[in-house]
Amino acid sequence: MRRKKRKKFKKVKFKVNPKLIWIIILFILGLFLLSGLGYGIYMSPVFRVEEDTIKSNVPISKQLREKIAGQSLFTLDIKSISRGIQKKHPEYKRVYMKKRFPSYLIIEVKKRDSKEIKLMDIKEVIKYINLTMKMFL
Repeated sequence: MRRKKRKKFKKVKFKVNPKLIWIIILFILGLFLLSGLGYGIYMSPVFRVEEDTIKSNVPISKQLREKIAGQSLFTLDIKSISRGIQKKHPEYKRVYMKKRFPSYLIIEVKKRDSKEIKLMDIKEVIKYINLTMKMFL
């Protein structure tokens, strides 16, 4: 009985194209450059909201102005701020907030009519009365 000889595999030399290596290196460097540039624009002080760049058709509390001031327009959460304004002021029907580049924030408020205030929930009416009474005290 004869043993079968095992076939030896030929070693294949893997050749890498030097142009392909340079293209990959340049692509990776380009990605790093673009991401660094994007981060620089994202965190730039040009897009920071200042207290004097907040425009509104109703008076805004100093506490809210300080909360908004210093934040970037890109990181500013408009929905949570408008919900917070509506919770504090139930007499406001809608709060519209707009970002205007480079660093302006516009807050427009639509107030409720006296008829609509009568139709509000009792809890909201009590909050409304408490807030208006605090304004007069």
